[in-house]
Amino acid sequence: MKKLLRSMALGIAALAPGLAGCSGDLHPSYSASVKYGLRTDPIMRPGQEKLLGDERYEPDRPGVFPVMKIADMEDPQHPYHANIKKIDDKVLRDPGMIPQKERQELEQALEAMFGTPANPTVNAELAGIGANIIADLKLDAETLKKGSTRYRIHCLHCHGVPGNGRGPTARWINPHPRDFRQGLFKFQSVDQTQKSGLPPSRADLLRTLRHGIEGTAMPTFSLLEDHELEALVSYVIHLSMRGSTEYTIMHGGFEFLREKNVLKWDADGDVKSNVKERATAAAKRWHKSNSPASAIDVKKYPYDDNDVAVLTESVQRGQELFTALPSPKTIKSLADRLVPALRQNAKDAALAPKIADAEKKKRDAAKKKDPKISDDDLEKIILSKEEHAAIQLTKEELAGIEKSVNKQADESALSKLKAGNCVSCHNNFGRQALYRFDQWGTLVRPNNLPLGQLRGGKRPVDVYYRIHSGINGSGMTPFGDAFRGNEQYIWDLVNFVTVLPYPAMRERLGIRIN
Repeated sequence: MKKLLRSMALGIAALAPGLAGCSGDLHPSYSASVKYGLRTDPIMRPGQEKLLGDERYEPDRPGVFPVMKIADMEDPQHPYHANIKKIDDKVLRDPGMIPQKERQELEQALEAMFGTPANPTVNAELAGIGANIIADLKLDAETLKKGSTRYRIHCLHCHGVPGNGRGPTARWINPHPRDFRQGLFKFQSVDQTQKSGLPPSRADLLRTLRHGIEGTAMPTFSLLEDHELEALVSYVIHLSMRGSTEYTIMHGGFEFLREKNVLKWDADGDVKSNVKERATAAAKRWHKSNSPASAIDVKKYPYDDNDVAVLTESVQRGQELFTALPSPKTIKSLADRLVPALRQNAKDAALAPKIADAEKKKRDAAKKKDPKISDDDLEKIILSKEEHAAIQLTKEELAGIEKSVNKQADESALSKLKAGNCVSCHNNFGRQALYRFDQWGTLVRPNNLPLGQLRGGKRPVDVYYRIHSGINGSGMTPFGDAFRGNEQYIWDLVNFVTVLPYPAMRERLGIRIN
């Protein structure tokens, strides 16, 4: 018995180090030898996605990334070969054409600016980034270090070490994980109408981490502590800043020499100074997006949902806007609101030459009275309020304006109401939408809306965000400008999209989609 107890004690002693390890740090750091490395996969040229292939019904096959090597895209046997026989640098840029000297300089400069996975940093002193930006984006070394360890455990297998969306599991899931390197993110609340491609706010990234993305392999990480989620957001921003610095230099810092089939350095200054300049620009973009002033201005919901008749009209208007088939009633309603401003503009335009002629006559009279009057004094002679008021349009002119304005209002209303034309991409409300290449070089298709899988969130405000500012990188257009001043139409579209997945609700509200 004593011998047995002695053996058990020795066994427990042998297990003790392992058991201690189990209760230790669950998020160990990267090895110091791990590097981010330079990009090797092709860079999609903005706006050239359509040249890579026809729209298709099938997504990319499991285990295959659509754009990994240009040679594959030129091979007719490859399932995702391009429409064109030879892919030009204007369509896809091959980073492998960068000379070794510049590659080495770029890798060294990026490491000096952003560190390594084990010791990530945003070198504020080197880049000249203000302390306020570092604090606002929480890019201090301690937070980035913590974010790096959490990313290594929870995110790396999908999003990859450099945030390229090409981790070990990435090719087996669809849609593929997000590639952070271009600074493009789909689901956010930052206004994209003035300048598209702005990054999200920290709050947007936090929401994605907490809620996941429905219909994808992106899960919720709501079980992590708040400080861990905040650190992960900081690290994702760090990866995106590093990646976009690398991307913009590879994309815009080299000239393609066709005869030599090589990329030649063609930017002002050297590689190191360009890394500094573009890293600073990336930091400022993220800082701007994190400001409340950059958020989408969501107009107040204008309807009483307890009034079924009002809600029915809103949803039906939403369908008209979605299909670009506005009813005469909807056209007239908007046209009537446009008429006053159009009428005033037309009157002002018609009165302008009459006012100019009256002022000229008044100045001519002054000069005739005093031939020595200076030009400066002559310019000061203008019509009085009474003289202005005395200049009127004739009945015939007013009638012509009214006729013209009514026609213009009808045409303008029709144009505004057809601006959405969502069905042009969401064919059959998305049920027959085809796959096409996006700005990351992966295949994407417009959402099948009757399924109700809204990846950016199902709250009405989430749908408002998508309609107002589009979805970066995917081809989803922002319509905030098209509906500016008439944001109730955005809410009509929100109501329609929200109703689509529910057959009983569609029937009650008079919506037919079959």
